[in-house]
Order: sequence, then C-alpha cells, then structure tokens
Amino acid sequence: MKLRRLFSCMMALLLVCGLPLAAFADTYDIAEGSIEISASEDKQTVSQNGNTVDDDVPVITGTTKENTVTITAEKGAAANVTLSGVNIDVGGTGHEPEIAGEAAVRVTGEGDVTIELDGENTVQSGVLRAGVEKNDADSSGSLTITDENGTDGSLKATGGVFGSGIGGGEYGSGSHITITGSAEVTANGGACGSGIGGGDCGSGSDINITGSAEVTAQGKDGGSGIGGGASRSGSDITISGSAQVEATGGLNGAGIGGGSNWNGKGTGSNITISGDAQVKAQGGNSDYGEGGNYSFGAGAAIGDGGGYIKGNHPEDVKGKDAEVTTDAPQDDESYGLYVGELNEGWVATYAPGEDMDTANPGSLTYQGGIEVKNAVPVPRKEPTCTEAGHEAGYEVEGVLVAVTIPSKGHNVPGGYTPLNNATCTTLGTMTGYCIDCQTTVTVTDPNSTLKDHTFTTYKPDPDHLATCTEDGTKTAVCDVCKNATDTIPDPAKGHSFMDYVADGNATYTEDGTKTAHCDHPGCTETHTIPDPGTRLPLYQVKGKDGARLPCREEKQDGVLTITVEADFATLTGALGGIQILKAQGIDTIVFVTKVAASTFALGDLLEQGSLVESFCLTHDAAAVTFTLGQDTDISKILK
Repeated sequence: MKLRRLFSCMMALLLVCGLPLAAFADTYDIAEGSIEISASEDKQTVSQNGNTVDDDVPVITGTTKENTVTITAEKGAAANVTLSGVNIDVGGTGHEPEIAGEAAVRVTGEGDVTIELDGENTVQSGVLRAGVEKNDADSSGSLTITDENGTDGSLKATGGVFGSGIGGGEYGSGSHITITGSAEVTANGGACGSGIGGGDCGSGSDINITGSAEVTAQGKDGGSGIGGGASRSGSDITISGSAQVEATGGLNGAGIGGGSNWNGKGTGSNITISGDAQVKAQGGNSDYGEGGNYSFGAGAAIGDGGGYIKGNHPEDVKGKDAEVTTDAPQDDESYGLYVGELNEGWVATYAPGEDMDTANPGSLTYQGGIEVKNAVPVPRKEPTCTEAGHEAGYEVEGVLVAVTIPSKGHNVPGGYTPLNNATCTTLGTMTGYCIDCQTTVTVTDPNSTLKDHTFTTYKPDPDHLATCTEDGTKTAVCDVCKNATDTIPDPAKGHSFMDYVADGNATYTEDGTKTAHCDHPGCTETHTIPDPGTRLPLYQVKGKDGARLPCREEKQDGVLTITVEADFATLTGALGGIQILKAQGIDTIVFVTKVAASTFALGDLLEQGSLVESFCLTHDAAAVTFTLGQDTDISKILK
C-alpha cells in the first residue's frame, strides 16, 4: 500500500509541475468491450470496439460480465499487459457439457506473455474454460504473472467446470507458467481441473513459482492443486526464492503433482523446492464409499493422485509420494517437515482432510527449518575478517543449526593504496595491511574507473560486406579484453573495370566498342567504351603468308588504282566495303602487281552476291584468279 500511495503522489507531482505523461501507458475499461492485445517482433497493438492502437504497456481496468481479454504473442515476441482492479465474471457463459463458455483472460501464440498485477483483480471463466487460460495447443510460449512494481498486486482466477484456475481448459494442458515478483495469486480449478496446470484430462508441467510470490492453489474433483487435471500428470514443478505456496488437491488429486490416477496417468514427478520457499501441500481425500461408478484413493501431498480402486481397499491405491528434490529425508507416514537447504525455507505436508491452518505437520520440533532431534550443543564461534561465525546452537547429524554472525571485514587503519590497474573490463584494486589478520589485503578500488576499449584491427563483417555501390560494416575486437566489439562503416568500393573485350560491332564507317565486367565478386555491372581503330577495312592487300602488303593508292575520275610492288599479291574484302567505295564515287578498281594488272567495275562485283560475302583477286606472277565466297569464280567480270 505504501508503494501505491508513493506512485499516486508521483503522478500528482507530475501534473502539478506540468510534465508530460506520455511515458505512462493508456488505460482501457473492460466494461466498454472485449480487448485484444497482439504482440509481434515489431510492436504491440490493443484493439477494442474496432479501434486498434499501438501500446507497449496497456493497463486494463473495470468490471464486466460479458467482455473478455485475449493476449496473443507471436513467435519471438513479448506481450505485456497490466491488470489494475479488473473484475471479469463470465462464469454464466456456456452450457456443460455441450457448449463451451468464455475464458475471462486467454493467452495464445508462441511468444512470451507477461501480466503485471496492480491492486485486486478477479477473473471467473465459463464452462470448459480456465480462469486465465493458457492451453498448450494454442499457446506454446510462456506466461508470467507478476507484481514487479510492488503495487499490492493480486489475482483470484477461477476456472469454469472442467477448467483450471490458471492453465488449460477441458482437455487442455497448461505449461510454461511462472508466478513471480510479489504477486498474490489464488487459483481455483473448476470440476476436474487443477488450481494451476491442466484442465480436465490435461497435464501440467514447467510451472515455476519464485520471487516473493504468495500462491494459493486449489484443485477440484480429481484435479491437483498444482500440476495435472483429473487423470493426468504433473511434472517439472519448481518452487524457489522466498515464495509462499499453499497447494491443495481436489478429491483424489495431489496437492502438488498428478490428478486422479487413472491407469497410471496421474503421476507427479520432477518437483523441486529450494531456497527460502515455504510450502504447505495436502492431497485430496478418497471418494471410496460415496457412490458412483468409479472410486479413487486419496492423493499424495506431493506426488501422484489417488489410483482407481476397483474393489481394492482405498489405502492400497492412495497416491505415491514423489521424490522432491531436497536434502533432508521425507517421512511419508507422519507427513513431516523437510527442507532443501540450510535456511529459513520449509515444506509441510498434511494428511488429506487435516486443517492446514491449525494442524501441526508431525510432532517434531524445528529450528531454522531443521529438525532438532538428538542435538549436540555447539558453542559460539567468533567471526574472523573473512569467515562468518555463529551463536551457540546445535549440531544435528552433522548439520549445524545456529544463528550466523557475519564476518567482520578487514581492519586497515593505514588505509588502502590504489594500484591504478584498472582495465577496460575490471575496476582497479588497492592494497592495505590488516592489523587483525596481519596480512596484506587486496580489494576493489571503488574510485577507479574502467578504461576505454582499444580497437585497432577492423575486419569486414561477412553478413554486411561493402559492395560496389553500398556501404558495409567492419568490426574490431578490443585488443585488451578480447570481448568488446566496435563496428564502423566500410565505404562502398566503387566499380573496377579492367579487362575490356571487343564487342565485334565495328562497321565500315565507324569504330566498334569494347566492354568490361566489374572485377568485384558478385557484381554484374558492365562498362562500355569506344574501341579506336577497329573500323572495318574497305579492302586489304595481302601476301602469301596472309600479312598485309604495302601498296600505293591513286584515285582519279572514279578509278581507284592499287599498285603493289610484288609478284604475288591478293586484293580481298567484302562486298559491303565495295558498296561504301561505290558510294564514295569509285566506279572501277585497277589492281596492279609487277607482272599483272586486273580491272573490274564495282557495280559488276556487287551484282555477284550479298554484301556480307568476301571476294579475292589474286595475282601470282602473270596468273590471275578472281573468286567470291567459297571459291566461286567471277573472273568473267574482269576487263
């Protein structure tokens, strides 16, 4: 209550000072319509009456008998909601057993859901539904109920017929459930449902109660207090920290563990109680002799539910106690007290029907959570600089039971001398001489500060490499601590074009181009530039070896005379080049070597074939041949 008053005062102060309140969550009144909270990896939204808004920390308040809350967290997402003075009672919905009612609060999805409690909250669900419903079939993520803000947060959750208080509805298993912080939670199962865990025919597992939570869990008609619903098991249940738990099984159900044990399906296992936890557990009575078609034995306080009697004596099928993870022995017959560690925690188990508020669990005497029996007196032990001592006490079977006296700490009248040896990950130390233990003592220097990390060698990040056009990143590891990292931009490299290849697109009138591909791996960019000197020749003069021969060219009155000082020479080219010559005003070509001379009209040659075909006029001393393409003789056009 003090924290709540402090919170109210802070709010009032903010209003008076005119400070913005945007940091506080919006509040939604459940009386105005059902509420859906949906969380993805990017954001969380709240929907009510067709309106949807972004809200990471919504607060729900108000009273209703018809509206409900649904919280969905997608895989990898975390949903958060605060219940503040909520009262939802939809217990009148549904009709047993044909029609399912409404769940007051329902959790779905593969992500993590956290419900923060502020003030008193009460939820009651309809037929076949859990009070706060988290069925494994539609919610494989986790549910955490807490009061981290210290606002006296409490929750009373009641399931409808066949539903648990918190967990599965009918046939629904409830798992991955945590109650922590300073939350006060009361969970009551409906007929055949557990308090926390499975609904009717649903198991309960991975249930954790920790922190300073105070939990009261009551199963009903075959359901356990914490664990399995009727005919189903409860496993992997952990109670730790300074939690206070009171778990009571319904008829035939275990306090903590399995529901009524039909054909071995109501077992309790992997139950751990440790730390300063204080636990009261009680199984449900046998219903033998009460009429009906089936009878089961009594449930264990912690362990299995009662088995099917089928003519046996009820004591033959009572629930078997589980092996709780503790160090001290458990007395099945006396329902005695046992603990897991040397601290103030304890576990008390009660016989079915015992009054847990007034009955003494067993007839033993306890001190500090340890049985004091056949105790040996132990004198006071003075503490030292580094080791704790203890008051006078007892030793029981080798275990010390006494009040601890903290260690004194070192006495260094001359003070400590700083060593100035701080690094980037550890504070520096200082030394001094303790006159009590007469040793040099080294302790952390509270006035030292961490040094800056040193980053020198940056390497490109494989998942974010720089490309030709986009920056990447590169990361360095601290040279000193080898742990911290620093990431900086890695500028784009730009394209690199080195090896240009001719594109083969030169013509008789223009040079061609050449193109290069970027040299950087993975880049498909190309660059094209002119390729000087690649214009196609209109004709060529070659010798026997195919090499070009020097020649003299004369143009006069439409006649091109080509003279070669050689006995053997070949005039060659394509008809396309001849067409260009004709367009330039050349009508006749005269080809002259040392011994022979040949003349032909360009028009006659063009008529012999297509522009892409090649001609070859050869002088071999006095012998002359003129061919087109694949040795077609066109000597007839020579003059």
